[in-house]
Amino acid sequence: MNENEILSYCIQKKYITAAQAKGLFLQYHKLENPKDFFSFIGEQLSWKQDAIEKERQDLMAFCSMKIQEFQNKLIDLIRAEKIDASQASLMELLFQKGKIDSGFLKTFQNGPIQNSVFQNAQKTFLEEKDKPREEDPDRTADNLDGEATMDDPDLHIKMGEKEIKQIDCYKIEKKLGSGGAGEVYKGIDSETGEVVAIKMLQIKPGKESSAAFKRFSQEIKVHLQLSHPNIVQFIKWGIQNESPYIVMEFVDGISLDKLIASTGKLPARRALSLILPVVSALDYALANKIIHRDIKPANIIADLKRGKVKLADMGLGKMIETSGITLSQEIMGTPKYMAPEQITTFSKVDYRADIYALGATLYHILAGKPPFDDKNLFNVMRLKMSEMPMPLEQLVPDLPVPLVHFVNKMMAINQEERYQSYKEIQESMQGILEDLK
Repeated sequence: MNENEILSYCIQKKYITAAQAKGLFLQYHKLENPKDFFSFIGEQLSWKQDAIEKERQDLMAFCSMKIQEFQNKLIDLIRAEKIDASQASLMELLFQKGKIDSGFLKTFQNGPIQNSVFQNAQKTFLEEKDKPREEDPDRTADNLDGEATMDDPDLHIKMGEKEIKQIDCYKIEKKLGSGGAGEVYKGIDSETGEVVAIKMLQIKPGKESSAAFKRFSQEIKVHLQLSHPNIVQFIKWGIQNESPYIVMEFVDGISLDKLIASTGKLPARRALSLILPVVSALDYALANKIIHRDIKPANIIADLKRGKVKLADMGLGKMIETSGITLSQEIMGTPKYMAPEQITTFSKVDYRADIYALGATLYHILAGKPPFDDKNLFNVMRLKMSEMPMPLEQLVPDLPVPLVHFVNKMMAINQEERYQSYKEIQESMQGILEDLK
């Protein structure tokens, strides 16, 4: 993570003053064997014990967002065959240690880089970063006596913004969550009392806003095509204070990733009963020429009280062209669950990518962990392009053999070796469930 970004963020959030930031910056660079800058700053926030945990969490969320942005740029370079996965892994590590920033990636934009050239560029860049820093009033980190500035438009933080209390006819009860693209609120219709979830896009200055708005518009288009009991229901959309929003059905349940985190792996019958409704939802979506592209445990919500399962987050959903193939200029999905073809190609990504991801999700809830459970994003990508995950039967020895074969077929590396229809998947699942009675 870039030191300037972390310090500027802390100043904007009023965790530290500009003078304290400058002192911390100088203190860090006097250390003989410094740890990563994020950890160093986290330790130094201890003078505010009453709010330290919240500050750490906020800072961690900010750093995670910047790391994700850097990873997305690396993924683009991998797909363009300008770097390989091992180079990307090293650059991700250097970025997290604060040794390089996004500017380093410009080295690779003109074409593939051989290992020797890569190493020379890396060595030169690191030597430059390690040179004694001269006082320069134009540098953000060295100009912390005044108000901090941030060059990246995505880093601008609205200070003193009033808490949102009303969106359209909905009274806001509480914030449910937030991410890089926007925030999600729980609201109540002032007239009918209906409880809803409202996703509001955060418009920020710069080129990223147009891409975010385009994706938001795509999500609306996808929702307008769908109405299914196992898909979170779209209600309406609108714009408030130049920020577009989507009103959705509120599902009072728990996502499968949180369910597994709290209970551990699930028995075979229960796992299949949670996944079967999702198969129905995906079959319906495909019949309406839509693929999801981001199937994962976090996007499947179980309403345990009512016994319902809902597929959520159609933000990456794509309407299939007449050719039956969806083209993309960027990687869409979550690496631990996405299909190999979503990583390696610009084309021929179709509904079978959703089948792979659903198989990876089923693997997770049966084993209690994802199929490729590596913290290094690029190791995950490299492995899944050529290898199957650890056999389920080794992690859960008492699983029925037909169920193991079923998951393996869903997760076949080659699209042609997977199930070719959701009807096939439903029939296989129902047969396995019959045997489990």
